[in-house]
Amino acid sequence: MAREWRPSPWARLFIRSGDWAIRVDRERIAIRCGGDVVTTPLTGESLRLRRGRVWNDIVLPGGDQILTGLSRRDRATLENEIGVRLLERMCTEWSAAFGRSVADRVRHRRWMAERFIGDWDRTRMALVRDKEASFQALRGRARRGGLDETAAAAVHAVHTPSSVRDAVDDENEAIFRAELKAERHFLRSIEKTPLTREQARSVITFDNRVQLVAAAGSGKTSTMVAKAAWAVHKGIARPDEVLMLAFNQAAAQELEQRTTERFRAAGLSGTVRAMTFHAFGLRVIGEATGRKPSVSESVVSDEGTSLMTTLIAQLAASDPAFAAAWRIVGDGSEQLVRTALSHAKSNDLSDAQLRERARATEDLELAEAFVTVLTAVRAAWDAHLRAEGSVDFDDMLNQSAELIESGRWSSPYRVVLVDEFQDVSRARARLVNALQNGGERHLFAVGDDWQSIYRFAGSDITAMTRFEDMFGLAQVLKLTRTFRSGAELSRAAGRFVMKNPEQIRKTVRSTLSHPDPIALEFVAGSGDAREAIARHLAQIAARLGPDDTATVKILGRFRRDEQFLPDTADDRLTIEFQTMHASKGLEADHVILPAMNQGGFPSTREEDALLRLVLPSGDAFPFAEERRLFYVALTRARKSVLLVADENRPSEFAMELLADGVVTANRDVHVCVQCRRGVLARRRGASGDFLGCSRFPACRHTEEHARVAT
Repeated sequence: MAREWRPSPWARLFIRSGDWAIRVDRERIAIRCGGDVVTTPLTGESLRLRRGRVWNDIVLPGGDQILTGLSRRDRATLENEIGVRLLERMCTEWSAAFGRSVADRVRHRRWMAERFIGDWDRTRMALVRDKEASFQALRGRARRGGLDETAAAAVHAVHTPSSVRDAVDDENEAIFRAELKAERHFLRSIEKTPLTREQARSVITFDNRVQLVAAAGSGKTSTMVAKAAWAVHKGIARPDEVLMLAFNQAAAQELEQRTTERFRAAGLSGTVRAMTFHAFGLRVIGEATGRKPSVSESVVSDEGTSLMTTLIAQLAASDPAFAAAWRIVGDGSEQLVRTALSHAKSNDLSDAQLRERARATEDLELAEAFVTVLTAVRAAWDAHLRAEGSVDFDDMLNQSAELIESGRWSSPYRVVLVDEFQDVSRARARLVNALQNGGERHLFAVGDDWQSIYRFAGSDITAMTRFEDMFGLAQVLKLTRTFRSGAELSRAAGRFVMKNPEQIRKTVRSTLSHPDPIALEFVAGSGDAREAIARHLAQIAARLGPDDTATVKILGRFRRDEQFLPDTADDRLTIEFQTMHASKGLEADHVILPAMNQGGFPSTREEDALLRLVLPSGDAFPFAEERRLFYVALTRARKSVLLVADENRPSEFAMELLADGVVTANRDVHVCVQCRRGVLARRRGASGDFLGCSRFPACRHTEEHARVAT
């Protein structure tokens, strides 16, 4: 039975308070006064309780009737009951409104994005704030059966922090399944081959921020094209409200051409723009300021290397302190300083911040000398640009981001798709972040942190590995099926790169199979390496049919490795040399890595310690970028990879694969099971004398630590 509040018996005796009673439920308050019963809707203003010296008064709506004689204890319980009942009703109303909104979106198959979740969660938290005691009372009533099922479920939903996200996740999954069925023709025909389920999920998931981690050869470009088409097809954005950002003009042209072609095939009108970051930045500055800046020709011609060399020479000749610092840094480090300058600008590091970072390093003298060089060069560099009336790329990106952030340029783009996201710099990341703010906007960031290999060009891998820290809550999806390499090679390459715990975890799958995809050949020197490559090419040709052909890429860590390109080969083989960096995004049937030698690959140049002065934290794993570069090289191959190593100084990476048992070698070797990473424990010729671990002179492991690997 519902509780009633009545005047205190003492009040009835001493002040003749009269006979009245009050009942409260979720919708109304019933007031009985004498023989009359009056109901009033339950609101925060339904009753006004007025404190007296001994007893309390109840002022009824309108203020012309006052009930007296309420005890202090009953006043507290009545106030609490009104609050609890109001909260019960608000929870029920919130739950019903949220349910209607979700049902409407499910009915129309409209994806519920982070903004939708955030808006509803804020209203939920407003109900919860400072009402814990009332919630505990309601939940207690629910347990005792004092609330109906609807109210109990509503109270639970409002009081549970994850309720909005859990409900939306479930319904978004239902939307995905419904779209997969209803739009099967679109998903099968928007690209030349039907989208995989992973690709389809990436296209249909239209959150405010989606990070797509796409394995090598997994069809990321097809997914980007389909995503742009889906936005237009579903009315999320017009073609002129969709922007694709790429890193170079060739990639931008390919994206725009493929999108135009597939739009036409799907019967979609309009054109989606694909631009480089630099072209887009220039456009923003031009439209916002009325004057489109020019990028310095000295920066464009050779990325500023010649200008950097000239400025350093001038400073060394005119400033003794600079000259002394330059001698410590090391003559010939112009490219290193140029790279560091780009990072310092991109990361908006002041001279004071650089000096503070230098003081925290182990080699204080070298670090302080490097900062002296860098700060002086930055001042001279900026003075040169001002005199020209021009900008460099980093300043341009920062300026365009600032114009968007300040509202001086309003973006017309509702959907922004970014290619090769693992290569964005901090300045590019800032620009992307500015574009996603304000209104209902959608960011689709596509990349693979395993293929982040352009730190020297300013890229910051944390844009991928710490995406949500930079850009906000996101849906993180993955493309894990590769259409390029076989299953064995994919597993070996993935296992190798994931030894760095900072890399995003994923398992790359392939339906292809090529036995013994990675082979390791030990040779005595560069002449023997050329002979080994020639033999390998002859073996590839021997396996071809009369009308078959094959492509071969010889990938070097440095341009000097082009010496291993053969003078002649079978006409059925198309052979090309490229550096590993230049090969990214390309593929071939067979790949040859001709100089897998210690000191050469992974490169042991001492640039990393100095670059860390200007780099964000988070990529401290030994040879982290070199490891990713090796992964890129391995995954260019569709069928096989040949590693060629000097038997006296084999690469740590080659020996790590050998120690892991994922490569076949041309001879029996001893592998140190203690060091594993790139270690060869050798024997001297036929005598079999054990020479110890060859990884580092400091390694003291003995023969008992070695095992034979073939």
